[in-house]
Amino acid sequence: MANNINVASFVLVHTGGHGAWSWYKIAVLMKSSGHNVTALDLGASGNNPKQALDIPSFSDYLSPLMEFMASLPLDKNVVLVGHSLR
Repeated sequence: MANNINVASFVLVHTGGHGAWSWYKIAVLMKSSGHNVTALDLGASGNNPKQALDIPSFSDYLSPLMEFMASLPLDKNVVLVGHSLR
């Protein structure tokens, strides 16, 4: 386990057509190094229960990420890591 001074918190965001599952291997490695890791399923992706027709805008697609980030304490620092949608 990493020294608590060096522990970071990461939020992993998948690309279009994927889900949190796409981060599985790296998330396991990061967690085994002692880091805090959260991988999210965006709207209608992975285990997110919404269907594609329930996501009329990019804002709706990102709502799981925005809700998670809003739930964090204001003094919580995280490293946001994402795939490109291109």
